[in-house]
Amino acid sequence: MARDFAYKAINIEGKHVSGTVSADSEDEARSQLFSMGLAATDLKEAAGEKPAGAKSEGKGGKGFSLRFALPSFSRGVPIADLILLTKQFRTLYVAGIPLSEIFTILEEQSQNSTVKKVAGAIEKRIREGESLRSAFAEHPKVFEHLYVAMIDAGERSGSLPKVLERLVYILEHEEKIKNQIQSALRYPKMLLGVMAGAFLVLLNYVVPQFASVYSAAKVELPLPTVIAIQMNKFLSEYWWMALGLTVLIVGGIKYWLSTKKGAVVKDRWVLKIPVVGPLIQKAIIARFASIFSILQQSGVTIIESMDVLRETVDNQYFCEQFETVKEKLRAGAGIAESISSVKGFSPLAINLLSVGEKSSHLEEMMDELAKHYDEEVELQVDKLTEYLGPALILCLGVVVLFFALAIFLPMWDMVKFVK
Repeated sequence: MARDFAYKAINIEGKHVSGTVSADSEDEARSQLFSMGLAATDLKEAAGEKPAGAKSEGKGGKGFSLRFALPSFSRGVPIADLILLTKQFRTLYVAGIPLSEIFTILEEQSQNSTVKKVAGAIEKRIREGESLRSAFAEHPKVFEHLYVAMIDAGERSGSLPKVLERLVYILEHEEKIKNQIQSALRYPKMLLGVMAGAFLVLLNYVVPQFASVYSAAKVELPLPTVIAIQMNKFLSEYWWMALGLTVLIVGGIKYWLSTKKGAVVKDRWVLKIPVVGPLIQKAIIARFASIFSILQQSGVTIIESMDVLRETVDNQYFCEQFETVKEKLRAGAGIAESISSVKGFSPLAINLLSVGEKSSHLEEMMDELAKHYDEEVELQVDKLTEYLGPALILCLGVVVLFFALAIFLPMWDMVKFVK
């Protein structure tokens, strides 16, 4: 049931306004206010009926819609809270509120205890004279590399509102893609669970029963049956060795992947996986184009942009190549020529870079490239969904066929022997 909430807020012009808004919950009320370009400084359920004429400020005035946003990397807080925090930050900043007061307001109105704590810590750092980058970087579990790097670029170039706007877009877009992938993997995960359960039950309970029958009948066992019996014997008698080897191998792989060389090899190998590789490649190009465009619009030099991009592209294979790009740029090469040496960048991306560089419309070309590959990523996710189910069903069929042959081939031989 909808309730009336009385609010005090700051609009896009920096003016203090008040009124009431109808919503089912306080969170929904806050969302409605932000969709109208209002940053709530105080919100509570109104007592009694809604006062006459007390309509929500902003509907009849200058509306404000945040269509773009920021990076989708957050492990410490839910992504929805990070997006809301960024939107609130942008609205208050555009309204001309001092930075220290902005984070005081964010601390007071946040419903998430972690965000509240982080906002308070950032406010303290800013009052001590630290930069936004250093204040945000103190909380890597909430604000990852892309977020911090873009905040730094916006602060240095004086285009923080535009950077925050783009950050929100990136966060919302990547959250959408992540949800699509999770939805696509839900059924395959269930199928894998069923497959693993069936494998263990057949191996540990069914195969031993038939093995004893075949041993008593002295039937010559075919290869699938021998393999199944040996696997059962190994797991029964040497499970501790299997467990130890598994822990050792997994631990060794994790340690190797934590090294720079291991991360580069892994990221390069992942790009070669059918369907998955093109998805990651297109996502990286989309992120590169999007961040590069905003950095250029913010006045950051191309060489400095390469440093930011190395931090924001979550692939060590590409990061390593960006260092080579940086060296070529320092030697006087153009951006298109330098990027053309990056393995994994599409001809379309390089051509648009070249056209943008020659026409002095690099930012516009990168915006178009980002939009194109955002759409390509969504199409690739759909393709991944389309292929995953049949591939796992095929794997399940192979497992079932293996056990069927292991169990029934000797039985057919016994029938022939009886005849």
